Order: sequence, then structure tokens, then C-alpha cells
Amino acid sequence: MSFFKSLLVFMYISSIPLAYAHEFWLEPHAYQLETGGNIIADARVGQFFRGNAQYYLPKFFKQFEIIDNKGRRAVQSRVGDLPAVNEPMTQAGLATLAYVSKPSRVTYEDMDKFSTFVEKHDLGWVLQRHVDRKLPEKEINEAYVRHSKALVQVGAVKSADSDQRLGHLFEWVLAVNPYAVEQNNLSAVLYWQDAPLSGATVRVFFDGGDKKDAITETILITDAQGRIEFDASLLGEYLLNAVQMVEPSAALKKSHNAMWLSHWASLTFGQAQ
Repeated sequence: MSFFKSLLVFMYISSIPLAYAHEFWLEPHAYQLETGGNIIADARVGQFFRGNAQYYLPKFFKQFEIIDNKGRRAVQSRVGDLPAVNEPMTQAGLATLAYVSKPSRVTYEDMDKFSTFVEKHDLGWVLQRHVDRKLPEKEINEAYVRHSKALVQVGAVKSADSDQRLGHLFEWVLAVNPYAVEQNNLSAVLYWQDAPLSGATVRVFFDGGDKKDAITETILITDAQGRIEFDASLLGEYLLNAVQMVEPSAALKKSHNAMWLSHWASLTFGQAQ
């Protein structure tokens, strides 16, 4: 095998999501930039706000965009780039890095492993429905789609800067620009199919740096308006994560042999240290 082909194989394997580490997020190297600087960011997959950086491979995503005061445009990386994003930012204001994946598939070897996953995210209804649909208890195929956002402040904060709905099927939206003022509590709304999702179990991760035990996890439930409130007073990085499970379409059952379809919504932002 040639060196080039070996490299492509390595890149492909390195970019396959881990079977039982579904969390996916966009992680800028810096969340606040001077105007004219570059957004440099990794797309990561892993657990507990620690994961492997993924190569820029268009075969895995449907959208990979930057949204700022200039409008909406595709990330201009090349196949195989790592970090996946390195884009000049000439427009001051709040910029959003946004990613929507194509469906991928993971297989759970038995019901114990599948149960552990769904119960972790308070999706226990899936287990009874699995029985009702007379689905197998081994080799359980789940398709999944990621919907990820990262907020980056470019230059000075403008009064009009705010997070906004992008039209993702599953999406977080912060109530205020986290870079506008010193924050104590922040609120965010979780949208599912264009409406706030109430009663959803969500996780807020905080990474305070490289020291041991720097990452914490807070589990919250969205209220009747699909909203959570959380402490954002500490300097560091924040990751909001949520999971929704549905039965797959006939097309997805056929293309991915999928028994279930999970959607994952993540949002990251950071306070400068």
C-alpha cells in the first residue's frame, strides 16, 4: 500500500466516531479573537468534554458553516485538514461555527449496552418501544446525527450581537451573548423541530483548565419553555449537550439498517482565562 493510501486509511479510521462515546462538539482554540484573526477549531468526539480531534472530511457532514455579520458561508477547509477549521475573520461581532452531520451508524452488541446508553440520557421509554416493535436484542443498530454550534466573539462586542436560531432540527440557543458582560447565571433554550423541548435531560460540562479534576458535569432538566439556567461565572470552556431519540424513517432503515435514530445537540463557548 502506498504512503498516500495508508495516510487516507489512517485519516478515515481516526475520524470514525467511537462506538460508545457519542458526544461531539466544536472546540475553538480561542473563543475571543481580534478582528482579522483566524477561527481555529477542532471537531471533537469523545466523552466528558475530552475527545479526539477529527479531520475535515466532507463525507461525514451535511453542513459546516460560519455565520457572522457578513452572512452565512461554508467553511473553506481542504479534505484532511487538522484542525478542521482555520478561517480568517474580518467582520467584528459574534460568530457562530455550525455543523450538521450526515447520518452515521453505531452497533450495540447487546441490550445491556444499549440500555446503559438510553438510560443515561433518561430515554428509558425506548426500551419498552424496542420490545413492542419486536426488535432484536443483539446487534442493535442506531443511526445518529450531530447538530453542533460554537460561539466566538470577534473584536469588540456589539449591542446587536446575540445567539440565533439556525434552523437545525435539534439546537441550543443562548439567551444572551456570553461575551457581552461578566456572567453569573446563563440561560439557554433547547429546540426540537422548531419548538422548545421541555422535560429533556441535558448536561452542562465545564472545563477549567489542564489541572486534575478540572472538568465538571451538571445534569439539568429543561423547563416548560425548554430552558435551563446554569452557573457560568467561572473562567473556562462550557459545553451544553442533549440527546433525542426517534424511530428512523423507512429510508434510513434501508440505507443504514437502523432500528433507532438519535439526534445530538451541542453548543460550546468560553470565557478567556
